[in-house]
Amino acid sequence: MKRLIRLAGLSFYARHGAYRHERQDGQPFTVDLEISYRAKDGSDRLADALDYRAVYAVVARTMEGEPVRLIEAMAERIGRDVLDAFSLVDRVVVRVRKPWAPLGGLSEHTEAESVHER
Repeated sequence: MKRLIRLAGLSFYARHGAYRHERQDGQPFTVDLEISYRAKDGSDRLADALDYRAVYAVVARTMEGEPVRLIEAMAERIGRDVLDAFSLVDRVVVRVRKPWAPLGGLSEHTEAESVHER
């Protein structure tokens, strides 16, 4: 059986970005995940499911890790790390949003999406 879960609006303050001030001062980021995984039919046991807290811990470790310049690279890194950490996961879609991207004008956010499958 396949299950699909979504973790939305995971918020982090991290030091990623193309400009020195972004990497020095840090800024907020938001991460959304859509994860498809294999599960036992009809099971209601945590042991048979994907532990959301463990997924959050992987994302947090990645966001707080080595800085990247592009949110595209961060989305890819998170996707790879989730697949590596959880053998039950078949597919993960990662969206990383940066609310204050230096575009030269106002915007709600910029967003990068990465899709990873086994």
